[in-house]
Amino acid sequence: MSRRLLLIAGTLVLLMTAWSPDVAPARPRADGEVGFSQPPDAAAPAEPHLPAQPGEFGGEWPSVTSDLIVGETAGPRKWGTATVDGMAMTSYSHGWTGCNVGSVPLQWIDGTPNHPVIGGNIYRLRNGRIEQLGQSWLKWEFCCLEGGVCGACSPYCGACCDHLGVGCSSPSTADRCGSQSLLGPRWIINPSTGVFTQNHPHPGSGTLDGRIVVRNDDLNPALNSGALFFGELLTLSPDDAAAGNGENNMSYKRLNVGAFTGGGYALGFTGLIARTLPAIYAWQAHGGGLNVPDPNVVIQTIDVTDGRLVLGYKAALAGNGLFHYEFALLNVNSDASVGSFSIPAGDAADVLLADIGFKDVDYGGDGMPYDLSDWPNNAGADGLLTWATTPFPVNPNANALRFGTMYNFRFDARTSPVDRLITIGRFKTGDSITVPGKGPAPLGDMNCDGVLDILDINAFTLALADPAAYAAAYPGCAATNGDMNADGQTDILDINPFADALAGG
Repeated sequence: MSRRLLLIAGTLVLLMTAWSPDVAPARPRADGEVGFSQPPDAAAPAEPHLPAQPGEFGGEWPSVTSDLIVGETAGPRKWGTATVDGMAMTSYSHGWTGCNVGSVPLQWIDGTPNHPVIGGNIYRLRNGRIEQLGQSWLKWEFCCLEGGVCGACSPYCGACCDHLGVGCSSPSTADRCGSQSLLGPRWIINPSTGVFTQNHPHPGSGTLDGRIVVRNDDLNPALNSGALFFGELLTLSPDDAAAGNGENNMSYKRLNVGAFTGGGYALGFTGLIARTLPAIYAWQAHGGGLNVPDPNVVIQTIDVTDGRLVLGYKAALAGNGLFHYEFALLNVNSDASVGSFSIPAGDAADVLLADIGFKDVDYGGDGMPYDLSDWPNNAGADGLLTWATTPFPVNPNANALRFGTMYNFRFDARTSPVDRLITIGRFKTGDSITVPGKGPAPLGDMNCDGVLDILDINAFTLALADPAAYAAAYPGCAATNGDMNADGQTDILDINPFADALAGG
């Protein structure tokens, strides 16, 4: 009791004393620390990234081995519409041009497992979040041409079609990339090694089977005001993976939504391709509108033992007294996949966790083995907000985050964002990794250092005495972190509960 009285008395003394103008401001961020309001790479490219120029490759420096990238897009082709569970859905396929930007020819041998495969995805960017809408099976490539889309081409063996020469490119139309007789499933491929079996099942013959399937409502302009859409292609090749070049195999370009005909919307690629970047980067590059970056979106690559993940996140005031936390996690090429996602959230009742959400994307086609159940969450029990699918030993076909796929995790909380360590659980291996991110501050954390302690007393007092001075001294830290009694404002009625919280009561 005496400690509590001392805390209350000390707070009151500070309130009754004129506030000194040399209050220590919020600490500066250390070099390399993830910032809330600024992405780690302020120079992250917008849509006009690496345009194809005749005779020139503007991407990464060539490796000493073969290095396959997606150099250009084509299409998309709209195949048709079907109704599933009362929902109209339309199927599409993307065409592509692959480029060998390495220094040795890349195998493209038909009838063997030594050739690339290619698949497509579609994304929507709307209301501050990016979501994957659909994904295709993969086209088994069988014969390459020797073009110059990505630079000067040195054809292999006089332009035979079983190797892609150094600097050369080879196209495949959207029609071919949606032809079901050429498609194989993603689940028989190890994306880390690029290894797959040449003999494989094909999708069914229905309009939707094996292609990128998108709900018509997700494209309807009347239901998606201000939305931007993006098409993405990913390629895998045993040569490319063996050379350690599997992390640059995704590229994206913006899509226009056209006329509604034949039961579905026409789509068309527009603008310049963003080579070697997955579409999650569009969230940062276009989050404020077309070609308007969103400085609050942070994108970071996460290299794991068998590939790469990409994490994007944004935390911002939602306008209703709550902060919205939005996370997108892409698996580029990790075979181990992802089975859980966990964020420190403090006491769920204190921070008023609300609107906890999860978004995945369907895998289509006959024979698809995966259980597509949404990941349940624990509602913030034990101070951690965790989403998880069924563990691999229990169900190897559970709904893990597999390669070429992005899932979303989101929630609202009433405290402002602070630096947190996010834990990502790997599905097949059962281990986990931690990466920097953002999560809600503990209630009463007035200096936003991630903990409630005596260092918050001065900041709490300043928030009560001079809210404007508090906002200037602690930018990005909300005075409502001190709303201890949850009445919607930080005032003298919060002094007693603040002191109780400090005292551990």
